[in-house]
Amino acid sequence: MNNSLTLAPTYVVNTKNLNTSRHKTGVPTGAIVGSVAGAVLLVFVTLVLVCMLLLRAKKYTSRKSDTGSSDHSIQVVWAKRPESPLIIAHESSFPDVLTTRQFTLAELDLATKQWNETNLIGTGRFGLVYKGILEDGTIVAVKKREAIPSQEFSAEVGYLGHVRHRHLVILIGFCQENSQQMIVHDYIANGSVSSHLYDDDGLPLGELDFRKRLSIALGAARGLEHLHSLVPPLVHMGFKTNNVLVDENFVAKVTDFGISRLLTTDEQENVPSTRVYVTDVQGQELQEIQAINEKSDVFGFGVFLLELVSGREAVQMIRPEREQNLVKWAFYLLEIHKLGALVDDTLNDQFNEEAMKLLIEVALKCVEHAEERRPTMREVVNNLERAVAIESGYGSQVEGLASVALGSELFSRTV
Repeated sequence: MNNSLTLAPTYVVNTKNLNTSRHKTGVPTGAIVGSVAGAVLLVFVTLVLVCMLLLRAKKYTSRKSDTGSSDHSIQVVWAKRPESPLIIAHESSFPDVLTTRQFTLAELDLATKQWNETNLIGTGRFGLVYKGILEDGTIVAVKKREAIPSQEFSAEVGYLGHVRHRHLVILIGFCQENSQQMIVHDYIANGSVSSHLYDDDGLPLGELDFRKRLSIALGAARGLEHLHSLVPPLVHMGFKTNNVLVDENFVAKVTDFGISRLLTTDEQENVPSTRVYVTDVQGQELQEIQAINEKSDVFGFGVFLLELVSGREAVQMIRPEREQNLVKWAFYLLEIHKLGALVDDTLNDQFNEEAMKLLIEVALKCVEHAEERRPTMREVVNNLERAVAIESGYGSQVEGLASVALGSELFSRTV
């Protein structure tokens, strides 16, 4: 027999130990090759599956904003009261970690020291607000009011608890017992922006420098823009400086969004429509009752920006008559080309003038009399990002709002 070697496709096999069928103690050549090929195929398929899973995980992560916003793709269908208060489609897509907690009255009694007056920190549209500490050490704000418990209330709170964003105050849970309704929020240590802007008389405190004010404006804009991006949009219906809180790092957090949805039908009917007071370029007073929608939120945001610029409360009766209404005064200063007089004196000119002009321009666009001329919150965010970049010295390629011309002659620092 020839003892030469024969080359198989991937192996060198000694034919001396082979016969035409199989070795009495060996394994067929075809079986060996087949096993190896199968193993290689299995490894390949496994690698493909791992890559697909990694790509899907990356795609899911990219859908979440860097501020921790909830998924915009979740479809929420609202039904009119009282037949079917709320239907949440694809509710199972919410992670369990976001489930709104139902507290007992005993838990909240303990957290607030039996609703001790020393824990009372404010009042709002929903009722009295108390600071509390849960058994696990979490510090919370508890809003409480007298009301008949309802399934509709639970459903509304359940939805609002799923609305998450870095610039929104988180609704943790609720309680309905003894003819009382309570909602539990994150406690934001530094309080409202207004408490850092002006005193009880509405006069500037000078606690916030311009960069902090810009950062607060941008954060609040992002929070409000997130509400408007939900499906359907969630209109705040009460956006104002008191409803923008700041944490220990002065990160803005919008609160009280959706509170109007928790009011009873009678209470909702008593909520006034947005009443807009402005002056046209000739100084003529205009007044109009407008429907509540995203653009009414934009108007409220414009007033908020004017307060940040001036360090003053929106309405101050102790001021001269022309200056009592901040919006009216801003339009008057625009008319006489003296918008620089709007700027808070406590800033001591420590700001980039171009960034300040842009901030004022955005504010004036937001409080336009005709709502169709007001920008969307997405446009507001874009322009505030540009203002932050300018103030930081980086500049920006973002297009500004085509609107009020703020030339240097309009920005005189004297009236």
